Amino acid sequence: CVTIKDMPRFHQWRGLHLDVGRHFFPVQEVKRFIDLMSLYKYNVFHWHLTEDQGWRIEIDKYPLLTAIGSKRDATPVLNDRENLDG
Repeated sequence: CVTIKDMPRFHQWRGLHLDVGRHFFPVQEVKRFIDLMSLYKYNVFHWHLTEDQGWRIEIDKYPLLTAIGSKRDATPVLNDRENLDG
């Protein structure tokens, strides 16, 4: 007889990160990702919907998010809003 004790080593959670802010994923692929997380008993889904260089989701109520926020030439250097990295 074998006893298996299966639990996260740290913080009582297991999680995965999906970055759709930088890389587009179709809806079916996101759903499959979540299903696979469930299969492997992951219980935290960290989802990056946007990044500092662009807002990718169109929301009718906030048209300026995509009109202005979807484009950015460069990212400010950490703690220095005057200098840009690109």
